[in-house]
Amino acid sequence: MKELFPGFFKLDEDSIEAIWDNGLITYDTNILLNLYRYSPATCDDFIDVFKKLSSKSFLTNRVCEEFLQNRESVISEQKRKCDDFIKTLNSSVSKVSEHRSYPFLSNDLTDRLKALTKEVDEELSLTITRGSDKKLDEVSNIFSGKVLQPYSQEKLLEILEEVKARYAQRIPPGYKDQEKAGSLPDNCLTYDALKPYGDFLVWKQIIEHSKEFDKDIIFVLEDKKDDYWRKNNGEITGPRPELIKEFKNLTERNIIFYRPEKFLEIASKKVHTDLDTESLNEVRNSSIQQDLRNRSINSNIISHIKNLSYSDLANIDHSTILKIKDELANARSRLDDERAHLFKEIDDLENTAKSINSERGLDNDTRILWNREVLEALKSDMNRVKQREIEYHDLYNKICIALEKQPNFF
Repeated sequence: MKELFPGFFKLDEDSIEAIWDNGLITYDTNILLNLYRYSPATCDDFIDVFKKLSSKSFLTNRVCEEFLQNRESVISEQKRKCDDFIKTLNSSVSKVSEHRSYPFLSNDLTDRLKALTKEVDEELSLTITRGSDKKLDEVSNIFSGKVLQPYSQEKLLEILEEVKARYAQRIPPGYKDQEKAGSLPDNCLTYDALKPYGDFLVWKQIIEHSKEFDKDIIFVLEDKKDDYWRKNNGEITGPRPELIKEFKNLTERNIIFYRPEKFLEIASKKVHTDLDTESLNEVRNSSIQQDLRNRSINSNIISHIKNLSYSDLANIDHSTILKIKDELANARSRLDDERAHLFKEIDDLENTAKSINSERGLDNDTRILWNREVLEALKSDMNRVKQREIEYHDLYNKICIALEKQPNFF
């Protein structure tokens, strides 16, 4: 049974150990881009692991190109987040200034908060500008000579024909990206034109590299799309069995898929690196936020459906219905992820409030201010998820009513 359906069985500990000892390791694009999203300490932990595993690591050509193409936009994204954070701090200071006549606020509280805001602004700006090029240099040095060669144009055209057949049958990975993008490019081989097919280009080159060197593979990826992972009630239970089977059939080797937090946890032990538990927590939370960022409930398909009438929905074709079903399932999964993230934020906020209230040396004015900020943040988080719930259920009910006459929809 295991030989026929390897994707449904976990490897035993000895096999996993052998893969870590003798296999090769490769990373998806967001694993590298996240170096710009993590705190300096967590980034250093990843860089340390990358360095110590560099002798058995490689990057596919597509991953390297995507990293270089997208790193500046990620840096800009982080800069915007810092700017928003500083605006929030300044807003808090302004609110305090407006109420300085209140008897429970000391006269120098505003000045102290202004000084703190300026210090935070300078530190965040330095962290971003100082670390950006350094991270690029680190990645370049670690993977020097370890990036696979690009496909020729002739080979890419052959691969596009293969992709057409795979995506028509919804064979993973990548078909979900193609569904969002529309039709395949007509012999257009630019970076942008090939974006919907990046997942398959990465997958194909990993298989070819494993086959060429007769090696097992460890694949570390952030992506949580359904065409990579098998899920049950929104929870990832393992990689798609089709991927494991295809890899095994074509290479006669094994492949292990790791999410970044699990990889960091195991790899740090393998290379004897001291790892702070806060780094694992940050990576885990970053994965949740990345998924929410990449797969907002306001996807192109769902946004389009919202503007359709009931009669329009009742007459859509079967392929669109399949897409709607997928998007509804994904929306439900995203709500589960966001709810879990909310509960984590609530715990963090409650712990922050407890810490502030128990901190010795803090005056009462500061406690009142920060307790108020914690409460406002908590309300904001709860309202956000509540709105997502309303949006999902309204959309679900609309589609159910309109499509109840469609045969075999549910």
